[in-house]
Amino acid sequence: MNGHTRGGSRLVAAAAVAIGLGTFALSETVLPGEVPAVTVALVAGLALGSLVALDPAAASSIVKRGLPVAIVLIGLRVSLGQIRELGFETLALVVAGLVVGLGVALGVARLASVPRRLGTLLALGTAVCGNTAIVSVAPIIRARREEIAYAVATITVFGTAAVLVFPPLGHTLGLDDTQFGIWAGIGVNDTSQVVATGFAYSDTAGETATIVKLVRNAFLGVILVGVALLSPDAEAPQRTGTRIRLGLGIPWFVWGFLAAAILGSLGVLPGRLVSASESMARALVLVVMAAVGLSTRPKAMTTAGIRPFVVGLAAMASLSAVALIAVLAGVGS
Repeated sequence: MNGHTRGGSRLVAAAAVAIGLGTFALSETVLPGEVPAVTVALVAGLALGSLVALDPAAASSIVKRGLPVAIVLIGLRVSLGQIRELGFETLALVVAGLVVGLGVALGVARLASVPRRLGTLLALGTAVCGNTAIVSVAPIIRARREEIAYAVATITVFGTAAVLVFPPLGHTLGLDDTQFGIWAGIGVNDTSQVVATGFAYSDTAGETATIVKLVRNAFLGVILVGVALLSPDAEAPQRTGTRIRLGLGIPWFVWGFLAAAILGSLGVLPGRLVSASESMARALVLVVMAAVGLSTRPKAMTTAGIRPFVVGLAAMASLSAVALIAVLAGVGS
């Protein structure tokens, strides 16, 4: 890494931290309660990213490194009772969402004549766990760099829109915190966007959304194995080799979140530590959302045309609709 690259990365990190911590300070003092701090951090990042040429890869790295830590810290404020209360119906809804998201994305991609590999990236990114799924499946199906970039941009744009649109829509529909958390946990794409959308509604909604999203993430390994075994784009060595064994691993922050929830439920941690972890988690989520804004480049999508964009829109719309209908019908209540 040369000095220019290091300097650019430091500038992006400084910008994300400044926006995140500045928003955190404002949320504790002058921001009215009806203005979600995560929305302010996201919009500030988007605005700065559009005005100043910052390295989006460096901003994405901040998201990748900071979000898992924030998720584990959130686990300290979540009890095992909250996880248990979601129940079998919510788990079934997660599975149904996976089926709907994958089915719609792959079907629309075929109808729109979107290249198979790009359609697969969009399907897994929408239905499973956003950019993590895209990056994980890309080497298995030998996706090209531009296909990966377009899929990531699509997921980022729709997820960013969800952070802005879902909370006011949830209030209009009269969703309670649990209903909204389940809807956001299933209907929004990437983990960072799910966390931000949930906490933009309320702390309880944010905790619920995080739990539901981590359940979705846990299916990633099984789905990657299926892709490796069934996809015509997968190379033969990947069907039986190390990639499949690695794909079975659940992301470490899922286990970290569960361990933190167990510790919090046992009541063995000092109250000051739990309180400090809550503040740290809120501040870190805001830094991550600022980085999401800084890394978002909607113009990057124009080079691939409109058809893949339609695939992502159709998949997310159908997934969100299924989840919303289910929570309105009483799932998770």
